[in-house]
Amino acid sequence: PRIITNVIETLYSNSIYSLREKKENKKIFINSYKESDNNIIEFVDNGPGISNENQEKIFNPFFTTKPGSEGTGMGLFYAYSLINSYGNLTVESNDEKTTFKIRLKNNKL
Repeated sequence: PRIITNVIETLYSNSIYSLREKKENKKIFINSYKESDNNIIEFVDNGPGISNENQEKIFNPFFTTKPGSEGTGMGLFYAYSLINSYGNLTVESNDEKTTFKIRLKNNKL
């Protein structure tokens, strides 16, 4: 559905943004696979990572780490809210990589 496309665009855009200050070896991987009764789509980038404190907040409305008018803090909130109708959206991050995982239930597509 178009909803999934919007979420994919948001996650891809955020991955690109996270790599903006990295000088070389910028990587974004998009993986998809089946896991039990779920379809999985992962976005993995090798940007600076998201602090543990911010990982707890990133799906909240109006939360952003982007300066000034670069972000509204609504992209990940909407992505999270939309995906919850079909499955779930999670994040894992450290200094070396960030992974957003969309888990879609087969019977919801």
